[in-house]
Amino acid sequence: MSLLVRTIGAGRISIEGWVPAAPVRAWLAHLCGATGFDPRIIAAAADVPPSVGRSLSNTTRRLKRMRAIDAQKLLALDTNALLRGSQLMISSTCAHEALKQLGPLRPARDVLMAKLQITAEQADGLAGGWLGMCPGLVVWKCIVWCEEIMHQRLLQVSRDSSGHPTGQGWQDERAA
Repeated sequence: MSLLVRTIGAGRISIEGWVPAAPVRAWLAHLCGATGFDPRIIAAAADVPPSVGRSLSNTTRRLKRMRAIDAQKLLALDTNALLRGSQLMISSTCAHEALKQLGPLRPARDVLMAKLQITAEQADGLAGGWLGMCPGLVVWKCIVWCEEIMHQRLLQVSRDSSGHPTGQGWQDERAA
C-alpha cells in the first residue's frame, strides 16, 4: 500500500512517496482519447515532466509505481480543463527556457513554425524570449519537443561508433 493511500485513510492528505501507476495510466489514456492530445503534451499541461507521460503510455514496459505528486497533478486534469487550457493564452516563459536550454541544438525559425504551427513572429518571440503570452497548446508542444530533442541527443552521445551504449552519456560530450 502506498504512503498516499495510507495517509488519506488516516484523514491526512500527503503527496509524498510512491503510488500505483495503473489508475493514472487509465486516466491518461482516457484524456488522450477524449482530447486527441499526445500523453507527453498532457503531462506538460499538468506541470509533470513529459517523460512521465511517455512512460505511462509505453505498452512494452509498464510503469508500476510513480511519484505521488505527479499522479496528483495528472489526476487533477479533466477533459474540459485541457481543451480550455490549450486555447487560453498563457505565459511562454517555459517554452523560451526549454528552447534556450537546447543551445546550439535549437531549431531554426522555419522549423519552429512548421513543428509548432505558429507564425514567424511567434517563432521569433519564443526563441528570443520577448513573446509574453501564447496559446497553451503551443507552450506544451514546445516543451515536449525540446525534451524530445535533448533525449535524442543524449541517446546519440551515449553510443559509441559501433552503436553500442557506452553508459557515459553527457561525460562523453564534455570530454569532446
